Amino acid sequence: MSTAAADRRARGLWFTAARQAELLDEEVAAPRDDQVTIRALTSMVSAGTEMLIYRGQIPAEDDLGLETCAGSFGFPVKYAYQVVGEVVEAGTATRFRPGDRVFARHPHQDLFTMRDVSMLLFELPDELPAERER
Repeated sequence: MSTAAADRRARGLWFTAARQAELLDEEVAAPRDDQVTIRALTSMVSAGTEMLIYRGQIPAEDDLGLETCAGSFGFPVKYAYQVVGEVVEAGTATRFRPGDRVFARHPHQDLFTMRDVSMLLFELPDELPAERER
């Protein structure tokens, strides 16, 4: 399955100021050989770290920690690390194929491209639903 150029627009959740969140549009790059493009199925806001960031309680000079995040803690910042999605395109040097369900350490965004790095991207078992109640 291929993602057409017209489908390469996405909306990502950005914290634009303390206690202010916005969905902003952005282009999604086609995957390189070591990357996959993922369509999000569900994501979760962390009650700890993400809420501290939302409230502006992380020092602006702190490192974001993940290559998938963008901006800075001084705002605006796109930060998160809990997305379940489906691979829609895969580079030739990745472990994944279109249709694979994955857990990605990526900010909340409906479509995104990221490197296939074992600490950032995990395949999900077929029997595990995308959404689970506690």
